[in-house]
Amino acid sequence: MTILKKSILSPVVALIICSNVYADNISYSLDKSSLKDAIEKISKKANIPYIANSSIFEGKT
Repeated sequence: MTILKKSILSPVVALIICSNVYADNISYSLDKSSLKDAIEKISKKANIPYIANSSIFEGKT
């Protein structure tokens, strides 16, 4: 595959993936907790895994 085809194909694939992610209108109700706990609960309810460095959640609610 040529570089031109790859450079055109990559954004198209990314757009298709993002449009599927943003197509759902979902809301969640959570009790007050830490940001890390809230993201974990939403991730489990939505059945969507997340990967993040836990240090960015420290002290945030």
